[in-house]
Amino acid sequence: MSKKLTPWFPPGVKPVRVGEYNASQSKMVQGLRIWDGENWSEMYFSCESNAEIAKCKNRICYSERIYWRGLAQDPAIKPKKASKK
Repeated sequence: MSKKLTPWFPPGVKPVRVGEYNASQSKMVQGLRIWDGENWSEMYFSCESNAEIAKCKNRICYSERIYWRGLAQDPAIKPKKASKK
């Protein structure tokens, strides 16, 4: 079951939750970044090794023009099952 994503948000709108997002300086180029509550990490979608990914996740991206989208539902909230009657 694939997870439903939100629409793309513009750079002026910041995520509510800390975590991993599909985020890029262009909606045409999709990559993964971490939002730490204040800053975006560098994009690590195309990193080759685990060491490189770790560096990118911890390196702050200084661009303010980041478009992003995330999960449409908080992953901590479990969907309700339909009751049987």
